[in-house]
Amino acid sequence: MDQPTCSRTGCKALAHSRGLCRTHYNRARIAGALPLVRTGSVSLNDLAEIDLEWRVDGKCNGVDPDLFFPKRGESTSEAKKVCASCPVKSECLEFALATSEKYGIWGGKSERERRQIRKQRNEQRLTAA
Repeated sequence: MDQPTCSRTGCKALAHSRGLCRTHYNRARIAGALPLVRTGSVSLNDLAEIDLEWRVDGKCNGVDPDLFFPKRGESTSEAKKVCASCPVKSECLEFALATSEKYGIWGGKSERERRQIRKQRNEQRLTAA
C-alpha cells in the first residue's frame, strides 16, 4: 500500500501531519498558518495563555524555515548561528520545552539538547522534592 505524500504541489515527500511533509508543515506553523497545538506538558487551555509575541522579534523572521528543521544528519550550525545573537532566544527555548517540541532548532538548541535540558530539570525537581 502506498503511503500518502505531501499535498503541496511538486513535493514528493511522505506526508507527516495534516497532509503535509514535515518541512511544509513546520513552515506553515512558523508562518502562523497552522495553530500551535501540542498535548505534551502543556494543556490545550494553557496554550491560550502562552504569550507568542516574542516571535515577532526573533532573528529567524524572514529566514528560510528549512534552516531550522534540518534533515537527519544535516548540520545545525547555521541555524544555531542565527539563534546565537537572537534577543528572544530564551523565550523560544522555553516555548519549545513547555510544548515538548520534538523537531527543529528552537532557542539555539537541537532536539537532543532539549531532551537533555528536560531530563536535567526533571532530576532537579526530584531531588528538590
